[in-house]
Amino acid sequence: MAEDDAAWVVRFLAGDRTAGDVLFRRHTGLLRDLIRHRMRLSPDDAENVVQGVWLKLLEEDGRRLRRYDPSRPFIPFLVTVALNACRDHLRAEGPRRRGRPLEAWMASAGPASSSLESGEARDALERALATLPPRERMILEWVDVEALPHTEVGRLLRVSSRSVSVLAERARERLRKAMKKTDSLL
Repeated sequence: MAEDDAAWVVRFLAGDRTAGDVLFRRHTGLLRDLIRHRMRLSPDDAENVVQGVWLKLLEEDGRRLRRYDPSRPFIPFLVTVALNACRDHLRAEGPRRRGRPLEAWMASAGPASSSLESGEARDALERALATLPPRERMILEWVDVEALPHTEVGRLLRVSSRSVSVLAERARERLRKAMKKTDSLL
């Protein structure tokens, strides 16, 4: 099938628009499953990211698709584009992504959040999370909330798994400090 995919890509880049339709039909299910289950996005968010991947690849006569090397398998290329799109989506969403269990964030924040009442704790946590840089929020989400392995987070961020451990601990510490400040203000 990989050879078939490469042939369809070459045909699309040569101007055959039906080849783009074939690639879209052939791989949209795979992308949707990957994004929805592996990256744990909601169905709506996953569908938006999938559509965005195809738009990026097929727009402007396949400008981005031209980066694909037809001598190599197509699916790893497609998955890389999709994971990058997920990373961009998660950065854009920040700490308020729908369905996020704030209780897991609260566990990351440590004892400072436990002294607050439930509604106040959620508000304080959201304020504290908003003070973190997007990358740190994303690392905390992936490591502490979604329990992704450090190796997988490292692959997504293009750093070693040890770096993920260090970055996650720094983000937790910054979150704890932000929660303490919030707690002292209440």
